[in-house]
Amino acid sequence: FFLCMPSDTLDDLLTLSWEDMVKKIPDPPQRKRETTRARRASVSAAQKPSRRIAKPSSDSIVSYAQQKMNIFCTQPELEPGIRKLATQMLLSIPPDKALENLQKIYSTYYNSSGTPAGQRKGSFSFLKKKSSSGSSISSKAPALEVSMFQVNFGLGEGTLCPLHENMTSEVVVNLKAGKGRFFWQLPDPDPAYTLELSPLTGTFKKKGEQRFSLTLNFNSSIHLEEIISLEVPGVGRFFFLIRVESEHSVFGEDIRQYDENGRVSIPPSLVAMKDFMESQDAFKIPKIFLTTGKEEEILAIRDKLNRDMFYDCRDIHSLANTLVAWFDEQSPKLLQGLSENTILSAGGQQECLSLLDMLKEPSQTIFIWLLELLVDVNHHEDANGVTLAELADLFGAALYSPQSADSSKNQNLPGSISKMVKHLVQYRSKLR
Repeated sequence: FFLCMPSDTLDDLLTLSWEDMVKKIPDPPQRKRETTRARRASVSAAQKPSRRIAKPSSDSIVSYAQQKMNIFCTQPELEPGIRKLATQMLLSIPPDKALENLQKIYSTYYNSSGTPAGQRKGSFSFLKKKSSSGSSISSKAPALEVSMFQVNFGLGEGTLCPLHENMTSEVVVNLKAGKGRFFWQLPDPDPAYTLELSPLTGTFKKKGEQRFSLTLNFNSSIHLEEIISLEVPGVGRFFFLIRVESEHSVFGEDIRQYDENGRVSIPPSLVAMKDFMESQDAFKIPKIFLTTGKEEEILAIRDKLNRDMFYDCRDIHSLANTLVAWFDEQSPKLLQGLSENTILSAGGQQECLSLLDMLKEPSQTIFIWLLELLVDVNHHEDANGVTLAELADLFGAALYSPQSADSSKNQNLPGSISKMVKHLVQYRSKLR
């Protein structure tokens, strides 16, 4: 997509100016056959003042390079990887500037200053939405005013968004005149958070404020930066930046952060808990993992882990409970990526090994790490009195949550997961 050297990285691209960046982007196919004269006409037409739909913060002229970059950043047909790269480029400049530029671009090729569409050669008129009759935009097209471009869900500067709680906000646009349809474009689904907007599509019918409800729920600890857009056919797009950060917690954290280009590391919180348990010979303690810990001590341990300050604890059973909770609070859970039918059909050890191979990273590496821990516990069964079946049942419930529409499958899945854990622990025990 970009005319880059093999050694070029995203960081290299982000440091380039708009004018340098445009040189690395091929012209749209429709422009390759244009003459130099037509290209000059394009730049000239694009730089003419345009009637604004939203109120921009300045009257700066949008350069040809900016137009070209922004158009490539916002085309829905782009490949996912390219679209992600383009989004990162947009977010690398100040948000108000990025959104203002995007708004101006769409205003330019949706609404020129009275110039007939047929005479607007070069201002990307091939991207202009056409009405069913093929005529230019009618005087009844909606006229919208947007006064806000960022959504922070009412959180002040430095305030973190709580995990697993619905945060709501409103996006308000003002309909000055006309009628017309609208639809929103949201980011692709992400397991780290849930973003919902209502209504997603509809029709502007009455003048005045048009309100849209936005709901955000964090499943993992992340810093969220996403652009959503409201498109009004025949008018343009209106862009809004969502920039919020969730509170930090290692419980339910996004484990994808531990996979860097295929090199997977174990979450530090898990390593810290296992190291301390080993230092205390915890795997020999009777009924380890099965004994209920003290609630106050569990809360203290969680707080230390969240602040990356865990060094010791007063109750080893509370720590064991906390380790199980780390897996139980993952969203999605570690084995959730396996298909229901494959889990239910796995009967023997070899089939369970195939299930392990099906797991994607970093889930696979973290699961293998857990299996090794369970092997250690099982080796001391004579001292701790904990059977492999008990361990498999306990951790199986923390690793997979049945979500089938078939109730009979939901009843059988927990047993199949426990059997899988048991087979894999036995297999890895033989390897030692």
